[in-house]
Amino acid sequence: MDFKSYITAIEKQLNQMTDAQRYDWIYAQARTIDEDKREKFLNSLSDTKQKMTELTVEEIREWCDQVENGDIYLEAEGYDDYQENSWDPDWITEYHDNFGAMAFLYQENIFPVSRFRGKQFHRLR
Repeated sequence: MDFKSYITAIEKQLNQMTDAQRYDWIYAQARTIDEDKREKFLNSLSDTKQKMTELTVEEIREWCDQVENGDIYLEAEGYDDYQENSWDPDWITEYHDNFGAMAFLYQENIFPVSRFRGKQFHRLR
């Protein structure tokens, strides 16, 4: 399942659940998780606070200029996928983030993930 379909399905499921159902689900996961993964799970619950970026607007603009100039970009590779059937292939596009562009945006919280999913982009200039 690709990321967009996965996130859409997660959002749909979470929106159908009440707060109590979400709490019960998280608690059930906590009770059944393997012992060697418990600390990581616990840390994931406490790491929910938003990280504020320490970058200045000028640094963000400089990064955007690098994107516009083509110094930072996502590489794309496309190919025909014949796995399902040989007479009607699917075109598959794989993206490679060699410069950490998406990680930069997500990690620095410049554009919240919800805005990426909703395609609500805002220009800095």
